[in-house]
Amino acid sequence: MRKRAELVKVILVGAALLAAVGPGLVAPRLAGAPRVRTSSEGGLWFIRGARLTVGLDPADLRLTVRAAGREWRFLPSSAGDLTVKSGASEFPLRLADAAVKTVEPYATGYLSGIKVTLADFKRDSPPQGGQSPSAPLDLAIQVFLGLEGRDEDLVIRVIASDGKARVRELLFPPSPDPASFDATVVPFMQGMLLPKDWPRPVRLYDEISYGRGLYMPWWGHEQGAGAVLVVLETPADAGIRLSHPAGGPTRADVRWLHSLGRWSYPRAVRYAFLARGGHVALAKRYRRYAVETGNFVSLREKIARNPLVGNLIGSPVIHTSILYH
Repeated sequence: MRKRAELVKVILVGAALLAAVGPGLVAPRLAGAPRVRTSSEGGLWFIRGARLTVGLDPADLRLTVRAAGREWRFLPSSAGDLTVKSGASEFPLRLADAAVKTVEPYATGYLSGIKVTLADFKRDSPPQGGQSPSAPLDLAIQVFLGLEGRDEDLVIRVIASDGKARVRELLFPPSPDPASFDATVVPFMQGMLLPKDWPRPVRLYDEISYGRGLYMPWWGHEQGAGAVLVVLETPADAGIRLSHPAGGPTRADVRWLHSLGRWSYPRAVRYAFLARGGHVALAKRYRRYAVETGNFVSLREKIARNPLVGNLIGSPVIHTSILYH
């Protein structure tokens, strides 16, 4: 009975620590979690670590990140960044137009930051055989933003609680503001380094992960000597929405798609901010992420599994096609 009472006491103390996190307080720090402070100042919310400071404006969901002496400003939520299906109709919404918005501190043993709940979305025009335009949709979206790991990567997780109204597509987080970067790096086929003011239009063949437009589930942006790496931690049903008209600027949004008609699982994206960047540094940082998550398979191991892979080293790559009409 005494051991049981001590165990209950430990559980209650732990629960009290988690519940005590409030604006301006230091979040509970367990093994592996960075030391983080959250605060609400003048309507804005901030997540402050030793390396990064993340700002969020709940009004338009605009993010600002200060890292390694640089500021990365992201674009705000815009019309059509959320696509919903209710009944037989499918229609665009704006994520920041949720009538109900709540922001609160959030902390686990490895992630510390804030939780944003968005609910009571409404359509602008009457649906066809669905809910009335004045009735809120039975849909709520939760966004968790926090710093994770020794490098204090910004990790954003999105959960949708959908009922009859279901999420079909979500473009969030938006692209960094063009004023915040000089060029974009995308693992598009053999690789693409795209200056934001490139004079010709650019498009991707396929914007979904592991397709021709995104061989690997990451991309990045360069700003001076620094860079930011964007990694899709849940690459299934995910990709990039890249836009670059003639002369630019480039826009690269995180793109989430439904899974068999529903938001079936939490989605996550990671932002790693590099003091010194470049396309090589971005590729190496993604390689390190793959090693740390157990997804890395070296060329030597691939050859051990299938010796024919060794024959590819030094072989030319020849693209062939046929005239068709």
